Amino acid sequence: MFLVIRDGAYILNLQYISHIEVLENRWEVWMVGDTESSFTLEGDDLENLQAKLQPLILTN
Repeated sequence: MFLVIRDGAYILNLQYISHIEVLENRWEVWMVGDTESSFTLEGDDLENLQAKLQPLILTN
């Protein structure tokens, strides 16, 4: 599954995401690989990601 954010600025292959740390105003997205690396989503990018993920989030 792929997730495209902000007109293709980010294309994430979700199978390569190790985990996401949800912090105050940003998310640290950790990628799976030989050495784990991360990048930060904040501002408009974070809002776009949250909007795209919202339909996938299950709540009680």
